[in-house]
Amino acid sequence: MKANGLPVECLAELLKPPYNISTIKQFANFFDDKAEVNSEFCSKTALFKDRGDLVANAKQAWREAEAMVQRSLKRTVENVNNESLEEPLKYDDAEKLEKAYTAAYGIHVPPTWMGFSTMLGRFHREFTRRAHTVFHINKVRNMEQVVLHGPQQKHQRVGGIDFTYGDSEKMAELNVTNIFTYLMGLKAVLYTMGMAGAYKIERDGKQVFFAPMDPLLRHLAQAEAYVLRHSHPRDATDKCSDAEILKQLVHVDEGIRAEWARLVRANEPEGVTLGEAQIMTASFAAALFLTPPSKSTQSHQQSSNQGGQQNYSSPHKSPVLSVKNAGKGREKGAKNGKFSAVQSFGAAHKTCKFTEDNKKICKFYNDPRSCTNRNCADAHVCDIMLATGKACGLKNHNRVSHKGMRIPL
Repeated sequence: MKANGLPVECLAELLKPPYNISTIKQFANFFDDKAEVNSEFCSKTALFKDRGDLVANAKQAWREAEAMVQRSLKRTVENVNNESLEEPLKYDDAEKLEKAYTAAYGIHVPPTWMGFSTMLGRFHREFTRRAHTVFHINKVRNMEQVVLHGPQQKHQRVGGIDFTYGDSEKMAELNVTNIFTYLMGLKAVLYTMGMAGAYKIERDGKQVFFAPMDPLLRHLAQAEAYVLRHSHPRDATDKCSDAEILKQLVHVDEGIRAEWARLVRANEPEGVTLGEAQIMTASFAAALFLTPPSKSTQSHQQSSNQGGQQNYSSPHKSPVLSVKNAGKGREKGAKNGKFSAVQSFGAAHKTCKFTEDNKKICKFYNDPRSCTNRNCADAHVCDIMLATGKACGLKNHNRVSHKGMRIPL
C-alpha cells in the first residue's frame, strides 16, 4: 500500500473492526472486486473523502494483492515452491546452513567474504533442484554494494499487473575492471556456494556435504596461483599484461565451473553432488589452468604489466569435458565415492623427453608399435605430461594406454 501512495493511516483503518485486516491475503479475500473496495471501505472512511487519488490507489493496491494471492494459489496447486530463485532464504533455513558450516569447518565466515543473501538463496535452491548454473563474477553483490545502492529495483508482470520492487535503479554489481576485483568476486562466489551446499546427503552409507569447501578453496588457490605465475614469470619475456591474464582467467574459471554445473544437472535422477562433480573434473581443471594467456600485439605496445583497460567478458563457449557415463548418475564400480573421468582432447598431447630423475624416455616404447630393442637403454615409462609439467613415469602402461589427464598441444 505504501508503494501505491497510501498513507499509514489507511493501514490503521484496515486493522479496525469490521475489517481486522493485517495481511495481504486478508486484504485480497475480504473484498470481491475493486468496486467493493470503494463501496465497503473507501466510502466509509473519512480519510478518502474528496480524495479520488487515494481511492484509485486503494483499488490498485487491492488488484496487486489479489494477483499475488492468485499466483501463490496457482504455485501451491502446481506443487511449486512459492519462493523465487533470487529471494533470500528464510531465516531458519539460512541459520541452519550457517550452523552446519561452522560446526564442520570451525570458522565463522565474515559477511565480506560472501555474496549478498540473494546469492545464498539462489545457490541453495539451484543445488536442491539440481539446476546449478554458472554465476558470472560481474553479477556478484556484496553487503557494501547493497548498503550503498539499496535493494535493486525489479519489475515483474503478474496477471496483467506490473509490480516494482526495490528502490535502486542501479544494479549493485561488482565492477570487474582488474584481476584483483575478479579474484575477490570469485572468493565471494565460492564461499557462498560452500555455505549454500552445507547440507548433507547420503553417499555409500556416509553423510557428506553437497558442496564441500576443500575443492572450492582449491579452485580459488589455483586461480590465484595462475595470476601470480603469469604476472611474475621466471622468464621476463613470458610476462603478460593484466588485461591478457584477466581475459584468460575468466575463460578458465567459468569453463571449469560450467563443467561442475553441467555434471550436477546431467546426472539426474540420482544426481551427483557438487563435490563429486569437482572430483570428476579435477584433471580437466588442472589442464585448463596450464593454458597460458594469449598475448596481443596491442597490449605489449603499452607498459609491461598495465595492459590498458581491462574489461570483464564471459566466454561464449566453455571448454567441455567428456565424462564417462555422464548421464547415468555415479559411475558403476566407483569406490569410496570417487569418480574417473575420460577426457577427449584430440589426438595430439604434450609429452616429456625425460623422467623426473633426468633419464631419457624411450619414444619407441610409447609408440603404438612399441620398442623391439631388447637392449634399449632408455626408460620404458609413460611419457604423457601431467599438470605438474613432469612425465607420468609409470612402468605399467605407455602413452597409448594412459587413462589419466592429457594436455592438448
